[in-house]
Parts: sequence; structure tokens; C-alpha cells
Amino acid sequence: MASVDGTSPVPSGFKYEFLTPVDEDFICQICHLPLKQAVLTRCGHRFCNECLTEFLRRKQNPECPCDREEIDEEKDIFPDKASQRRVLSYRVKCSSDGCQWTGQLCDVERHEGNCVYKIIECTNQHCNVRVPRGSLAEHLRTSCLWRIVHCPYCSQSHPKSEEDMQNHKETECILTLLPCPYLELGCTAKKDYGSLVLKLSAQEMETSKAKMETATFVWKLSAFRSEMLRQAKQGRNAKVHSTSFYTAPFGYKLKLSVKPNGDGSGKNTHLSVFVILMKGEYDGMLLWPFNQKVSLTLIDQQERSDERENIVMHFRARNNPENFMRPVSEENPGRGFSRFVSHEKLKTRKFIVDDTLFIQVDVEPL
Repeated sequence: MASVDGTSPVPSGFKYEFLTPVDEDFICQICHLPLKQAVLTRCGHRFCNECLTEFLRRKQNPECPCDREEIDEEKDIFPDKASQRRVLSYRVKCSSDGCQWTGQLCDVERHEGNCVYKIIECTNQHCNVRVPRGSLAEHLRTSCLWRIVHCPYCSQSHPKSEEDMQNHKETECILTLLPCPYLELGCTAKKDYGSLVLKLSAQEMETSKAKMETATFVWKLSAFRSEMLRQAKQGRNAKVHSTSFYTAPFGYKLKLSVKPNGDGSGKNTHLSVFVILMKGEYDGMLLWPFNQKVSLTLIDQQERSDERENIVMHFRARNNPENFMRPVSEENPGRGFSRFVSHEKLKTRKFIVDDTLFIQVDVEPL
């Protein structure tokens, strides 16, 4: 059984499993548990300090819970140090499942501070996952969606997943090594992204833009069932966002958003997917509203392309102009599909392999 501390909405004594029989004199007469911070009334009755305080708070005329004798809270209630020492000397069992530790009650707090079986919260900001202390290091290293990762090019630290870091390297980091735009003509040189942008001539910019006219962005969602869907069904982290990306050099800035446990008509039954238009660096030179055709694809991860049965849905941005006007805040409301794919359909074929799925977004050229 778990211990109850001072933050409990209803005060109570110690709820540990006692290996030593507790004498009736050391049982609180309100909660009927071993005394916590024992106090003794003038009339000779013992209670947990917080139990008695809460009892008297609810009484218009303070009185002893046992014999209803009138009590002066300032004069008739005394700390019972002797009883408290006796209770703390009793042997108890650790309340964490799987732990075999036993010892005196007074040593429990020190043990729980190191118990590898105790359930604790992940130490990363924004992560609400609770794991046994002994599993925390593995969780932080491999499965936490908010673990700290370091870019090998710019050395910046990011509280993101490895997949987000890959997107950072491919779309954001100015020190990422990229091949020359003329790789197809035989140039094998590599430069960091910042240098390439500075050295490209106007003609090279147009050539590069032409090559990237149709934007394709692939989002890898790892630990989908074990973390994302599980947390969403528990009411935590209901929405997950991808990193942002541009539809082309100097193009529109977008990102994807998913609700693993669904939204609207897909709540509790479907994976919902949305495209969000964001405020970008080049909005002043673009045409508005954004009105391209957008395709969303859930990849069927069959090894042979002729065996794949991808799930593809399309929409025309111009059909929802309010979602695709030039953003005045950081981002516009999303547009997409509440019933993109059902949870049952996700279990079929190879949409999820190694607890990972891939969503691809394609934007037609201007």
C-alpha cells in the first residue's frame, strides 16, 4: 500500500504494511491507522495531528471525537513524542510493487529516496510519464519524447525526440553539410547550409527552387502505441506536433499535428491528422491565401513497393480560406481529417512496424 503524505485531500495515519503488530494505544481514533505526528488530548485520547485538526475545523464547538468533552485547542492538545517514537520504531514493508525492503518506519523516507521500484515522474520538462526509478535512465535515453538531444553540427541542445532532431538537421540547422546543388552534374563537394545559401547566385537559387517545387515532408512517429496512444487515451499529451518545414525555398511554413486518440467524430476511435499553416520568414513575398492541394499519406511499410496499400487523403486549401490566410499569430487553426485512419485499421498490414509509423505530406507546386 502506498504511503499518504501531507498533500492528501483527507488526512490519515500511516498506510504502510506493518510487519510488527501495532498496539491499540497507537491507533488514531479518527482514521484508525497507526499514528502520524501523534497528539494527546487532555482527556487521554490519541490522534494523528492532521486528523484531529481537520475534525475540529469542521466543528463549530471544539470537542474530543471520543468522549465529546469540550476541548481548548490552545491548551488541551499536546504533541505525544513518546507515542510517535514508538510508532516510528515498528517494522514495515516498502509500498512499491516488487521491492522486498523491510525496516523501521523511521527509515522509510530515506529508503524511498533511493528505491529502484518506486514510481516517479520523468525528469524532462513536458514529459508526464511515470516509471520505476530503476527504469528512468533507460526511459530518458531511448523512449522519452522530450529527451535532450544534441545536434552534431551546431551542438545545440533540444528537448526533442531523435526524429525531431533529424528534421532539425535537414530543415533548420545552418551548419548541416549538404551536397552541392549540381551533384547531378558531377560535383561531389559538400558545404554547410549557411555557406551554400550565401554562395548561390540568383540563377542557382532559381535552379534550386525548381528542384524543390513539390514539397514532400515525412514525419516518423516512434513509440506510437507504447507512449503516444497510451498517453492520449489517459488524457495526457492528446496532441503531438511535428517540426516545421517549408514547402520550397522561400515558401510557406507548415507543420503537422496528430491526435493519436482522435478528435471530433474520430474521438477514441481514430488517428486524426492536421496540417497547420505557420507564420514564416518569407510571408511578405508570397501570394495569399495559401491555396495548394495537400496530400496526406500513411505509409504501408511493406518491403516491396508493389505490395503497399498506403492510405492517402487530399484536400484543397482554397476550400477553407480562413485556415490558410496569412497568419497574424504564430499559427492558424489546423485543417485535416478527424477520421484519418481508425485504430482498428492501424492494426492491419504494416502501418505500424517496431511501434513506428510514417506520415508523408505532399504540397503541389505553385
